[in-house]
Amino acid sequence: MDNLVGQVLGGRYEILEKIGGGGMAVVYKARCKLLNRFVAIKVLRNDIEMSDDFIKRFKVEAQAAGSLSHPNIVSIYDVGNEGDINYIVMEYVEGYTLKDVITKSDRLTWRAAVKFATQICAGLEHAHKNHIIHRDIKSQNILVNSDLTAKITDFGIARAASNSTITLAGSTIGSVHYFSPEQAKGQHTDEKSDIYSLGVVMYEMLTGRVPFDADTPVSVALKQIQELPIPPVQIDSEIPTAVSDIVLKALQKEPRLRYQSATEMLKDLYAVLENPNNIVISEANMGATTVMNSVNENMINERVNKPVVVEGGEKVRKKKRRRASGLVNLIAVLVSLFITMLVVFGLVYFLVTGVANNSAKKEVEMPNLTGGTYQEAIATLTDMNLLVKQIEYKESDTVAKNYVMYQYPQYGIKVKENVKIVELIISSGISEVTVPNVVQYTLAEAKTKLDSHELRYTVTEESSESIPVGCVVRQVPVANMKVEVGQVIELYVSSGPATIMTTVPNLVEKTVAEANKLLEVANLSAGEVTYDTNNSKSNGIILSQKIVAGTSVEEGTQIGYVVNKVTQTATPTPTPTPSKVTLPIYIALANKGVAGSPFEVRVEISGGGYVGKQVIYKNTHTREDEEILVNVSGNGRAMLEIYINGVRDSAQEIKFN
Repeated sequence: MDNLVGQVLGGRYEILEKIGGGGMAVVYKARCKLLNRFVAIKVLRNDIEMSDDFIKRFKVEAQAAGSLSHPNIVSIYDVGNEGDINYIVMEYVEGYTLKDVITKSDRLTWRAAVKFATQICAGLEHAHKNHIIHRDIKSQNILVNSDLTAKITDFGIARAASNSTITLAGSTIGSVHYFSPEQAKGQHTDEKSDIYSLGVVMYEMLTGRVPFDADTPVSVALKQIQELPIPPVQIDSEIPTAVSDIVLKALQKEPRLRYQSATEMLKDLYAVLENPNNIVISEANMGATTVMNSVNENMINERVNKPVVVEGGEKVRKKKRRRASGLVNLIAVLVSLFITMLVVFGLVYFLVTGVANNSAKKEVEMPNLTGGTYQEAIATLTDMNLLVKQIEYKESDTVAKNYVMYQYPQYGIKVKENVKIVELIISSGISEVTVPNVVQYTLAEAKTKLDSHELRYTVTEESSESIPVGCVVRQVPVANMKVEVGQVIELYVSSGPATIMTTVPNLVEKTVAEANKLLEVANLSAGEVTYDTNNSKSNGIILSQKIVAGTSVEEGTQIGYVVNKVTQTATPTPTPTPSKVTLPIYIALANKGVAGSPFEVRVEISGGGYVGKQVIYKNTHTREDEEILVNVSGNGRAMLEIYINGVRDSAQEIKFN
């Protein structure tokens, strides 16, 4: 199958990386661009020959599981296809498969195994109540997140439970190490088939191995049909008998002897968690998905040397009776009885010798392992003949990486040699990640890259002359620094060139030329120019402006204004001016000002034919001048005012005629 990383499916699912795959499909991590969240996309492989019928069953997965909503079932969001690509969009669960957890731990404690089993069983209970069987329950199809929540995934061969639920075309689809005897035979499957598979998963969690294994899938399938599993309690004596019995009841060859519903099994699981010593279970006596031919009776007859045949025995005996004489049958019965006696004798011997050997084991005092390194702990345990049952890694900001954080049993407790009992929690330190470079990335690209590194971010706008709008100008911390997972990266995103502000000048009472010059100095420009008339103002001056003077605006802003436009009127015929008469006016200075100091004398006239008030004399004098003569011309009456050093000294009315 071509690598789909970088492609966008359905116009919204951007493929980020490949995270898993099997014989039938490949699983990718993707981002939903519409809802901005991570999803898992399962894509049906197109590099192997797939029938139309299988593709239909693949699509049924989404239709079946999409109707389920339960915390222990992976949610289905969407289903689609593009060309020859058929895909399902699912909830993205960050963590491990239960298979990974078992492999890393060798085996789980019985309590941990039962807690996971209750979650899986609760998910199956919900599916079965909605008439959906999974038909491929295995540890690889159970996801475990950081909160230790188990979620069932891959309803790839699930079908609605009905009376016609038979494996198709004589083929058995599933994982041979986990499926039920009826699946191996290609017979009717129902909810009890999932319960059998859950029993296998529990067996694997408790013992670290599946109950039946062989070199070929067919051989494993035959063992599922013919052989009895070794009870888990015989493999690990610390497993409570009630827990072992729950597993054996789920693994009954006859569906009628198993738990009849997930609800029934869930009840016992909860009870054994509460008190494993106060419950009695009644009637209790590996690999990737494979497509194989159903195990038939001919295959079973080829393995007549197997000592126990629980299912299908009556049918086999009838065929033998048709082919052989009664004497042969009698011999076969005697041989079978003899082999059974050997098995019973061997079991008793195993139990007796096992208990005897166990009681003879030497007791030692549990050493103190906390605070030391993992290597030191293993060396100490090896020297004391103590076996490790489980190792777990946890992050810590107080305990250095690879050092022991916790041990069980505690220091000083008496324990037996050569018994798998020791549990260790090792510090994995603080998870660190290298900060990627996102400078000059678009904000969307930067967010995607940081998300893929499990980093958070904040966004602040910042002006830039060189970085395009919407792209990252700088980041804090900078690229290639080592930081903790979840660290916040500060992104400064370009808002474009910096805005320079200026102040609007006052244009009122200025001419247009003066106003435009003022605007130019302030890095502004003239905007819309309109006109109005005010006869009390000079023609061509600015009456008002659109933006008030003193306002702060961006450079380059246009400022509009209103220009006064006065209508020109005809000049009236002047009235003849009366003739003027000149009169001599004497002004005494003897007692004016300060003796010995000069002072200014100013004479103003109003009336007498003058417009407004006019200065008719202005000069500097001293008291020594005593008196000055000022000739005043005019007509009619006038008012004469004398000012000494700018201060009005006296006034008099004069008549020119």
